[in-house]
Amino acid sequence: MNVRPMTAPKGDRVDQGSRPVEVVIHLNERLDQEQRTRLVEAITTGGEVCSAEFCQLRDHLLLVRYDRRKINSLGVLNRIARQRYRAQLVGPI
Repeated sequence: MNVRPMTAPKGDRVDQGSRPVEVVIHLNERLDQEQRTRLVEAITTGGEVCSAEFCQLRDHLLLVRYDRRKINSLGVLNRIARQRYRAQLVGPI
C-alpha cells in the first residue's frame, strides 16, 4: 500500500501573498436555515474568515473565504467542529 503524508492544500501556503483563500467545505449534517445562519455567524466572527455562505442548490456545501495570514483550512474546520458539526474540506476553489 502506498501511503502519502497529508499536506495543506496549495491555497494555504503563506508565500502566495495576501489574496484570500477560497475553499469548499462539506457539512455531514443537514442544517435548517437558522442553523446555517448561526454557523456562518460563528465562523466569521473575529476577522480571520472574510465570508462564508452555503450553496443555494447544495445546502450541505459551505463556501468560505479566509485570510491565510490569520487562519488556515484546519482552523476553519476547527471552528465548525466547535459548533458541534462534522465537516470535511473538499478543496480550494
